[in-house]
Amino acid sequence: MANLSVKTELSLRIDQAFDRFIKCDYKRVVFVANNPNISDETSKLINLDATDVLVQFNKALFFDVFSSFLCYKVHVFNANGEGSYWGFDREGLPQRDYTRQAASELMFLFTSWLSDGARLYLNSISDVGDWSIMYKQWEPSLYIYPAKMKPSVGFQAVSYFNVVNLLRVLHGKERFKLELVGFTGVYPPGAAWALHDFTFEQKVYETWLDLVRRSCDGCIEVS
Repeated sequence: MANLSVKTELSLRIDQAFDRFIKCDYKRVVFVANNPNISDETSKLINLDATDVLVQFNKALFFDVFSSFLCYKVHVFNANGEGSYWGFDREGLPQRDYTRQAASELMFLFTSWLSDGARLYLNSISDVGDWSIMYKQWEPSLYIYPAKMKPSVGFQAVSYFNVVNLLRVLHGKERFKLELVGFTGVYPPGAAWALHDFTFEQKVYETWLDLVRRSCDGCIEVS
C-alpha cells in the first residue's frame, strides 16, 4: 500500500501570481493529461466556460482542441534535463505560440526554476500572460513522495492547486472544484518513465474529496 504520510508543516511565500489563484472568482480547475487516448470530443463534455481554469502540461497535446475556449489558461512546464523544459526548445522558446488562443487570463507555471531564455520569452509577452515558479511559492508539499522517485508534472500541478484550495478557505473563498481528465496513471506503451510513482499518486488523488475524475472520453468516473 502506498505510504500517504502527511507533512505537518507548511511554509508559504505567496507572490502576486499565486495570490491571484487564491482570491479570484473562478469555480473549477480542469487538468487535461497528455494522454493520447483522450478523444477530441472530450472538450464538449467538459463544457469549459469563463468561470473555469484549464491546466495543460509541457507539450500540451490538446492545445488546438481547447484553443478556442475562453477561460483562464494555465500551462505547466517541467525541466527536461537538457537546460530547458518539455515544450520549449534549447534556446528557451516555446514550441507553440501560446498567444494564439482564446483566454480570459494566461499563466505559465514552471515546476522549479526558470532559464534565461524562457525569461526573455516571458518578458516579451508580459502584456499577454504572467508566470510563476511553483516550488518557490509553496514548500513543502502536503505529501511525502516516495524516496528516489520524482513526482509527475501532473501530480505537482494538482498538489499546487490543492494547497490553493486550502488557502482559499482561509481567505473565505469557495474551494475550486478540481477535475482530472485522462489521469489514468498508465503511460502509453513504450513511453514510461520509471521514476514516477503513479500508484502513489493515484492513492493520493483518492483522498481528496473535492476532486473529480474524468475518463479519456470526458465522462465522470464513479468510484
